[in-house]
Amino acid sequence: MTLWRALVGADPATDILAILAAQHAEIDALFARLAARDGDPRPTFRALATQLAAHTAAEAQVFYPAIVSKASDELLQEAAEDHLAIERVLGELIAMPADDRAFFVRLAALEAQVQHHMHDEEERTVLPQVRSWMGADRRAALGRAFVVAFEARRQLPPNSSPPIASPHTSAPPRLR
Repeated sequence: MTLWRALVGADPATDILAILAAQHAEIDALFARLAARDGDPRPTFRALATQLAAHTAAEAQVFYPAIVSKASDELLQEAAEDHLAIERVLGELIAMPADDRAFFVRLAALEAQVQHHMHDEEERTVLPQVRSWMGADRRAALGRAFVVAFEARRQLPPNSSPPIASPHTSAPPRLR
């Protein structure tokens, strides 16, 4: 694939659906490393917190606003609520010492919320629907915008609160 096609066309490496699936797998792997309780959990938790904060922010800023016209209000409301719940528990965990017994209890709750959101809602429902009505070029453009938002958010501490567009409020303009 030429560089130009990768930048402007339907490069599978920039397909929003492939990016989301790959990030979901990375998040799953981080949860698995934490569950193994092998060594100091803090570096792995920091990586998870950073990944989750950037992922949920980029979804709310880029992905969900782009599908708002095709997705149901109920689906978008549930996604926004899931993101808020995940961010709330993540914030609680960031404030806890990793050697606190409650840390792993809250971590299990966070994992359950994240698994439900990523696998039960997005991978089983949302992503197949998006694949059915959004063309490859549009998914690639959306993927590139998602990566930009993700990388920008990743530069911030996971417990910071950058402005995040909700699917039902001041969302950025949709990509065409």
